[in-house]
Amino acid sequence: MSLSYKSGEGHPLLAALGWSVGRYAGVNLDVHAADEMLQHYQWNIHGGDRGQSLVSYFDSGRRIWQAMSEILHWRFGPIGPHFRLLDFASGYGRVTRFAAHDLPPEQIWVADIDAEGVRFQEATFGVHGLVSQADPDRFTCDVRFDAILVSSLFTHLPAATFGGWLRRLLRLLQPDGLLAFSVHGEDLVPPGRELPPSGVLFDRASESGSLPTEQYGTTWVAEGFVRRAIAAAAPESSAHRIPAVWPTFRISGSSCPSRAAPSPDCAFARGLRVSSNTARSPPTVCGSPAGSRTASAGPPLASCGWRSAAR
Repeated sequence: MSLSYKSGEGHPLLAALGWSVGRYAGVNLDVHAADEMLQHYQWNIHGGDRGQSLVSYFDSGRRIWQAMSEILHWRFGPIGPHFRLLDFASGYGRVTRFAAHDLPPEQIWVADIDAEGVRFQEATFGVHGLVSQADPDRFTCDVRFDAILVSSLFTHLPAATFGGWLRRLLRLLQPDGLLAFSVHGEDLVPPGRELPPSGVLFDRASESGSLPTEQYGTTWVAEGFVRRAIAAAAPESSAHRIPAVWPTFRISGSSCPSRAAPSPDCAFARGLRVSSNTARSPPTVCGSPAGSRTASAGPPLASCGWRSAAR
């Protein structure tokens, strides 16, 4: 197995930033040589600087998992021994490595269209693996999950498969499960471009060099498009959006001012039952304590969260 980075290598920049101590000191930091996310950071963002690329790669994965972890805590409280989590479109484990550090690996499933990436995560992190398909109707899975995380797929799908994957993933949830996914909101549309009346703009270009661009490009959506897609996929549910900046954001149980911010990242739950745990307000994704909205690497990405209540 060829690795771009191996746990224990002790890169001085990672050491200086404290990756050898604290909560995530025991995280498996092995990175497969074919991991396109690390390649994207290194060659498209940091001009070949390996140290900065490693920091961005690990830190983005850590922040995504921290956000998801707090959403899970809000939604479910303490995670029990029968809880099942799916990290869908997980690549080579940028986020999975942190999930498997906090949760028992036997409670985590990963799925990706790249079979080698799935095998790597099975062997490296001890999780269950599923090989996905380009067509959502061809993806087979007999497991039902309490929560599904999709941190980087709906940001890349054309309209036809956007709705198809929403429907397929929702069918994999337990009745009171939660789906968290990311989108590029309309405020992120490049200068000189605009969303068409449909509310979805798709470009046949992405950071991936291995996937067909007609299947996996770059997508921007209006909030109305997302809400209509959710309503069509799960009409019995409603949605809650939590706007913020990605990747430099935090989630807290306290409130921060509501903002009509653009989108990338959403938590969507189906069949939410009002209880002592779920009746309180959903977690709020905020920027820095001062409310600034800056990203540490690459273009700023916003995030949104979606909560659903049974009707």
